[in-house]
Amino acid sequence: MKRLTLLSVALGLCLLAAAPSPAQLREVPRCQEGMGVPTLPRFQGYVRDASQSGLAGVRLELLTLNTDGSTGEVVQSVTSDSKGKFKFKRHKDRIYALRVASGEKKFDDLKLQQVSNALMQDGGPMSLLLILNAPPCVTLSLTR
Repeated sequence: MKRLTLLSVALGLCLLAAAPSPAQLREVPRCQEGMGVPTLPRFQGYVRDASQSGLAGVRLELLTLNTDGSTGEVVQSVTSDSKGKFKFKRHKDRIYALRVASGEKKFDDLKLQQVSNALMQDGGPMSLLLILNAPPCVTLSLTR
């Protein structure tokens, strides 16, 4: 019984440590209002323009978030391929900022939460679909 209790306490502490701070959840970026913070097991997807054509060469940076909600260091940077596809490595479960830049165009950062055991409605993996319209906002949705 003591083993089970210690295991439960350890698991609870791990979950608390991985839990986002109230500031990180409370302050959703202006361009993301009404959507909340998408939770995915891995950050991957497509970058497209308003006509749904894939955009190559778009730089995407995954940044840590500080406890006050401000952006921290760059965890990983990727560039979309010829079809607009991108894929980040798996990182620690937490909330991240996603920074998108296409040429001289800079967009507002988005917030994404990575949770390794996150399941989608049908249990299948989902991808991010980023539509680059006029700055400063990126339209964010989930797709197959």
